[in-house]
Amino acid sequence: MSEPILYVVAFSSEDASDAAYSPITTDWEQSGEGGTRPQLLSREIVPALPALWYCLHLPKSPHDIVDIRIKYLPWLQEAAFAHNILLVPMGLVRRAVTGIPKEWSRTLLIGPDDEQAELARLGRDLGFSLSPAVFSELSTISLRTHWKTIAENQSASVSAGLRKTGIEPVTALETAGIELPMRRLLRQVGNKNVELPTDPESMVLEAWRIQAFVAALAQLDSENVPMAEDRLPSEWEAAAQRLRRPLTIGLPGVSPKQRRLYQLKHEDTPVAAPVRPSILVWPERYQDASDSDIESSVIALLVAHQAIADDSLGITMPAVPPKAFTALAALEQHCADLAKRGQTARPLAVRKLLKQLNKAIQPVWEDPLANNLMRASALTIIGSFPIGLSTPPGSSDPLSCLMPVSYRPLVPLTRSVPNALLPRRNAQLGQGFKVLVAECIVAEDPVGQASRRAWGAVSEMFSRDDPRSSMTYQMTLSVDDLRDAIAEHQPDVLVISAHGFYNPAQNVAGIQVGKGFSFGVDLGPLPPLVILSACHVAPRGTGAVTITDLLLREGAIAVLGTLVPVNVVHNAVLMQRFFVYMIEVLAGRADHKSVREVWHRVQTSNAVHDVTSGHPMFKEWFMTRPPAGGPSPHELFKLGGSTKRLRRGNVYGDTEARLLEIADGFGDKDRVTNWLKHDYVPESAFYCFIGDPDRIHLQPPTDPSSI
Repeated sequence: MSEPILYVVAFSSEDASDAAYSPITTDWEQSGEGGTRPQLLSREIVPALPALWYCLHLPKSPHDIVDIRIKYLPWLQEAAFAHNILLVPMGLVRRAVTGIPKEWSRTLLIGPDDEQAELARLGRDLGFSLSPAVFSELSTISLRTHWKTIAENQSASVSAGLRKTGIEPVTALETAGIELPMRRLLRQVGNKNVELPTDPESMVLEAWRIQAFVAALAQLDSENVPMAEDRLPSEWEAAAQRLRRPLTIGLPGVSPKQRRLYQLKHEDTPVAAPVRPSILVWPERYQDASDSDIESSVIALLVAHQAIADDSLGITMPAVPPKAFTALAALEQHCADLAKRGQTARPLAVRKLLKQLNKAIQPVWEDPLANNLMRASALTIIGSFPIGLSTPPGSSDPLSCLMPVSYRPLVPLTRSVPNALLPRRNAQLGQGFKVLVAECIVAEDPVGQASRRAWGAVSEMFSRDDPRSSMTYQMTLSVDDLRDAIAEHQPDVLVISAHGFYNPAQNVAGIQVGKGFSFGVDLGPLPPLVILSACHVAPRGTGAVTITDLLLREGAIAVLGTLVPVNVVHNAVLMQRFFVYMIEVLAGRADHKSVREVWHRVQTSNAVHDVTSGHPMFKEWFMTRPPAGGPSPHELFKLGGSTKRLRRGNVYGDTEARLLEIADGFGDKDRVTNWLKHDYVPESAFYCFIGDPDRIHLQPPTDPSSI
């Protein structure tokens, strides 16, 4: 249905160049000068914030302005159309817009009042369908006019009825991520004037009811049920019971190390926490606002943008306490120190450090809105803290075991805001995919030797199990070699097998390529999915600049990395199972829509390997068949339906119970009980998916041909 809609918001800037950006040495990022503190939004962008909020009230796609049968709304939710907003300096508007595909509808250009003449010239030259607007012109009246004009401009390309009226401005900061998506969804079903509660807790409850209501209507419409009104109450109740939707979570907060760097000397300095009472976010101006209020608004904006794309909910949580970052840094340092000595992390010490982390993060879980996370089908975390590693109240497992979790980098906001609003890339791997394993560890290194053996086994699996997919293994002992290999093979998935490193003095994390080092900014352009088979490339406790974040700027849609050093053999098992499940999806033997869903399955089902790796004899027992013959404990666990008995929130506990049950059958229950006392490291939980793994698809989207 017609072409994507593009909005452009321009701001005045003293630096209109597009010279190469160095994320490690930029002066203002190091000092905090020129930006808000501590999350670093350039003050040049601040006057443009109301215009960004304004765009979120306009149509995100042509589907917003036509009458669509209710049965197709679930498809629209699954498609996750986002607002496409270019946020650029005035001097780069022409170049930036010229780089957008011609089939995109250049719709509205908004910019500073003192650039009105230049905006008019750009609007004409670049083919915008609406007259450019300046910041001071934005109002409720202009919003209604713009919506109506956009709808009328689409009239020639649609056959369905037009919806020429939009939604009224939403002004409450802490509920914008809930109210904006719900207003739009209600409008689609003809109930745009429904009154929503004003307090966050009540509004969230009402939002879940609305989601269930729409799901019930869509189900009845798809069945062409006569007298649907009679069945609606029961279908609504059933939908409410089974409903799970992706949630977007804003999680502000920075590490104490960042606070010191940006001269925030007091731990009680506000860090973009939810504001009570709510402050106005649109069409207010921000010139006199505090840094905390500005950053609160920006985080709310990012949350609302993603929640609108998902037609779901977005919630901003309280700021992560500095003590939680300190606890995380201690955990990361413990694992790193032992790895330097060639030792593995000590399970009892790791368990103690995880308890300290869970205690420190408790204020976030005590927020009244936190229980909504348990109703999510997946979480997109916009923030710097890996909350997926923490254990929610009522669960014995890390959050990442309960549902798929992915992260969007937040700091510096000057980079994360434009990147989040840019037109989204999608990748479709459902017809097969090419994997390039770039081996960056020298041949004489024992870790490299183990890596080569492991990837050799994975490569054999590819050639045997799926002719549509392939894996190429290649030595790349320099950055030039790595770039050349990417250019030659054009992979869909790049696995970089390397040593990771973290430099505490510079607070940066990268990889070792041969005998050189890389932070990732010299590797692009990259394929959609990058897997860093390397240790300690995504530490978060100190707020480090990490290669996982930087690779997103080089073209990757999603990057998988680790918070701490991990065992090379365990990592190989994880990666092999990841690719096995991807191939299972392509063969129709598994039902996962995206690589984010596949990775979640890998994480949860890998708990048994974490548990049995706590003691070397435990691992040997698990993998060994009995002398008298018959299946090994590993085979019994996999083939005996054990994974179906693992309850959500108690995966590790149920895994232990099942292992004891199997051991009892072998007469080994006492041995296994003793091994379990040594504890284990839940290593699978230390991986983080950064970016948009939900946009790397393994199944074709639902056919929308009838829309």
